[in-house]
Amino acid sequence: GIFNLTSSGPVAVTLGTPGLVNASNVVHYIQDGNSKNGSIASSTFFDYVDTGTTFQIDNPIYASVTQKYVTSDSISFPIQFGVNLTVRYTEQFWVQISSSHDLPSPSQWAVSGSSLTVNVTSPADYDGIGTRYRCTGYTLDNNAPVTDGSVGYTFENIQNTHSITFNWIVQYRLTVSSDHDSPVPSGPDNWYDTGALITVSVTSPADQVG
Repeated sequence: GIFNLTSSGPVAVTLGTPGLVNASNVVHYIQDGNSKNGSIASSTFFDYVDTGTTFQIDNPIYASVTQKYVTSDSISFPIQFGVNLTVRYTEQFWVQISSSHDLPSPSQWAVSGSSLTVNVTSPADYDGIGTRYRCTGYTLDNNAPVTDGSVGYTFENIQNTHSITFNWIVQYRLTVSSDHDSPVPSGPDNWYDTGALITVSVTSPADQVG
């Protein structure tokens, strides 16, 4: 007679991972009844996997706490026969955004090669009495501070993790009033940085009649 035999033994599985070059112990499968972890090398994985089992790759895959690879493709595959699989990954970097005042753009993951604009609003955190804060610029990746009063920055062609801290100085409101003449500066909304030297003046005698 004729007998049809079904084997549950291992079959060849090849996985391509465009966008992910190397990663250790991120592939999970069964071989000869034993659980195994496999690695990606040169965007490729190859080994033998038991039929009737599930072949899986991690998502996300962290290269470090500030670099990861993510995919929107399927990451779990039932294995019934030898197969070539592809899972496409996108590299992302962490961008840390810090500010002691206002509500800055949130820290976030940015896709490699993309651009990201971050900003704050200045002045900020007015206390309703006579104190507020003015953004003086920012410190990027621990470089020397930029002190031109910039309230925004655009990261172009992101290829690494970044950090930006917006820097601030306290401002105080100076109200100048006089029963006579027109003082300089005049009015209630004169704001000055802490440590500023301000000259206030009037002309005297004043309000001469005839």
